[in-house]
Amino acid sequence: VGLTPLTMGRSSRIITGMDRSVLLVEDDSLVRAALAAGLTHHGFDVTAVGDARSAMAAFATTSPDVAVLDLHLGAGPTGIDIAVGMRKRAPDLGLVLLTSFTDPRLLRTSLDSIPAGMLYLVKQSVDDLSLLAAAIESATAAAHSPAASTPRSPLTAAQADTLRLLAAGLSNSEIARVRVVTGGDSGTVVSRAILTAGTPEGDVLWGVDDTTLGRAERAHLFDRVEAVDTGDVCVNVDDEWYAGRGLEPPRGFDDLFDPAYRGHLVVQNPVTSSPGTGFLLATIARYGDAWRERWADLVANDVLVVNDWTAAYTVEFSGSSGAGPRPLVVSYGSSPPAEVVFAVEPVDEPGTSVLEDTCLRLTERAGVLRGTRNPRLADALLDHLLSRSFQETMPLSLFVFPIDPSVPLPDVFERFAARPAAPLRLDPAAIDADLETWLSDWRDIVL
Repeated sequence: VGLTPLTMGRSSRIITGMDRSVLLVEDDSLVRAALAAGLTHHGFDVTAVGDARSAMAAFATTSPDVAVLDLHLGAGPTGIDIAVGMRKRAPDLGLVLLTSFTDPRLLRTSLDSIPAGMLYLVKQSVDDLSLLAAAIESATAAAHSPAASTPRSPLTAAQADTLRLLAAGLSNSEIARVRVVTGGDSGTVVSRAILTAGTPEGDVLWGVDDTTLGRAERAHLFDRVEAVDTGDVCVNVDDEWYAGRGLEPPRGFDDLFDPAYRGHLVVQNPVTSSPGTGFLLATIARYGDAWRERWADLVANDVLVVNDWTAAYTVEFSGSSGAGPRPLVVSYGSSPPAEVVFAVEPVDEPGTSVLEDTCLRLTERAGVLRGTRNPRLADALLDHLLSRSFQETMPLSLFVFPIDPSVPLPDVFERFAARPAAPLRLDPAAIDADLETWLSDWRDIVL
């Protein structure tokens, strides 16, 4: 078969990137960031994306030497499907598959369909960056001579620790390990980190925004914290729905309370959803103490409240894949360019737009957790998140705006993403002081 397992033996050399270009496809944003950081430190030129469509777009524009592909990328094509498509276009492309299966016969796909010379790497070993680097180099050779790839003996735990150290460019006297832990939305992640403050289960936490910054600061979670990106929570409009019915769409926040738009809006529960929290805060920022009356007006206008963004945008909203009954939804200022990028059939412009005066600006942060055992590598990862090379990937991988204002935005972002000059804002300290009261009042009004 074309799929070959790869491990490293005792005598294996430390691989360096030597300007080799790598396309990394991994749907978990934290894992993707950690792997990209490690491979960049290892000398590779890395382009990192999170889904199949972005992978094929990046492949067409970067012409990588090697593609490193997670097997499972959520709904849609798998890593193997992407590999087959890429290899048809580039016969010399090196391919590495990341999988949790230790035996390729468990992949639930015909081994005959797998491109020749493709190597697979068990994900549990991927934190050994030297092993991943070796897989990338071996995949290049295997693409030219598939039969030359052979399994090698595994590393001991001590050898793996040493290679992690060397792969990060540290001295032989230092031992460090950066761990990646995923854990839900911003509130869940911060709550989990507070429980282990001072003795963290991870080293870098990425995902603290204005709604949770106060809690993080009170718990002294970080030795160092940096703003990484920004995004706007906004009401999105299905312009095609209104045009198709000859109706005038709403033009601003105040229109949401107009009986002409009764039953049009779907929002997320602010108790269970980050964008839902954002929209609640937007009403508070816009209407001040009158926000409760405005929410009563929304209830009277038949607003629909669902638990999460997926249910709102992909099921109830008429504009996206769900083709639901409601033409107004709380989402993000970057949702219209996402509609172009992820369109099943290519489109030149989105059928949706944003009510810019509803947009609340949130800043997302990452920080080195207090008590980390690996401060040097944690700092290196945080530096990578702030690097120009990583910041340039954020618009089309995470659909957020880079914190670095000098980073050029992709054309689709420039044209279609909402970026209000004067967005709604709330001070993180005020959010920290009053959010629980606001949520309690919201429950009384809506539920």
